[in-house]
Amino acid sequence: LTIFTLTLIVTKWIIAYSLLCGGMISVVANLVMVQVMFNRWSRSSPRNAQRAFYLGEIFKIITTVALFIPIILYLSPAPVPLIVGFTLSIIVFWLALLFSGRAQTVARQG
Repeated sequence: LTIFTLTLIVTKWIIAYSLLCGGMISVVANLVMVQVMFNRWSRSSPRNAQRAFYLGEIFKIITTVALFIPIILYLSPAPVPLIVGFTLSIIVFWLALLFSGRAQTVARQG
């Protein structure tokens, strides 16, 4: 949302809107994956946990495609900012995982 606000202040509305749409596609797809991965069924055994992980990734990909198509067709965003927003959202997830692991390691050592 910070990137959306800064872009809205500096550039045109369509660019900010497209960045927001791309980021929200990634967020919604990840929420779907988490819902599939962390259900009661997945906690019953390690094999089910592995299956839930694979199913979660499959549903994440399907959700991503299912959200990109109507957004591109009906909302008419700018294509490059849409992809940039999606990509930035994924990078933020990766960086959060990277730094959360480091923070836990430093806390254990400290």
